[in-house]
Amino acid sequence: YECARLCIVPGANADDGRTAARQVLQTSGVGTSTIQITPADLTADTETVSVTVSVRFGDNSIFTPSFLSGAPFVKTCELEREKL
Repeated sequence: YECARLCIVPGANADDGRTAARQVLQTSGVGTSTIQITPADLTADTETVSVTVSVRFGDNSIFTPSFLSGAPFVKTCELEREKL
């Protein structure tokens, strides 16, 4: 959510959003994740921004139950871009 919220502000870029997402994830103790921002190039014409964060349990815990070892936790947030 923090990443998507930052990305919908006019003038923001995807790299700023990724940095914000990584800070939140690191604070939560998540070391390995995948952050996908769509569209990758945010312009004045961008109407919505979608951010998908994927975290693999096996990469972020010492003792992962066998039924979770290969399954990622995936969360997507889509927000409308703010207009000037």
